[in-house]
Amino acid sequence: MADTDSRVARRQVIYISEFAREKAPQPPHTLDGYIFNDCQISGPGIVIPLDNVTMTRCSFPGPDVVFAIPMPRNYYGFIVLKNCTFESCKFEGVGIAGDASFVDGFLANIGNPES
Repeated sequence: MADTDSRVARRQVIYISEFAREKAPQPPHTLDGYIFNDCQISGPGIVIPLDNVTMTRCSFPGPDVVFAIPMPRNYYGFIVLKNCTFESCKFEGVGIAGDASFVDGFLANIGNPES
C-alpha cells in the first residue's frame, strides 16, 4: 500500500478497497487528490470517477468493467474518485461506474492507448 503520508503512489499494488477505507474511513469513501503512477489497482471494488479524474495509458480487462448507474445518487458502497490521476496503471478486479454519458465516453476510449 502507498505511503500513508503521501498522495502519490508509484509502482505499487494498491488494493483499492483497503486504500479507500484507510484514507477515507467514513462512507462514502472518497479519494480526493491522489496520483497513481504505474500502479496495479486491484479489487474487489467499484469506483465512481466524479470530478477531474484522468486515466491515461491505463489497462482494463475489457469493456465489461464499466457500467451505467443513475446519477446523482447515494454513493454508499462505492469508492468515489475526485481530482485523481491514474497514469500507466493496470486495473484488475475493479468495476467503474458512472452515468450513461461517462460510460459511452469511457468505452469509446478504452482501446485508445492515450486515454
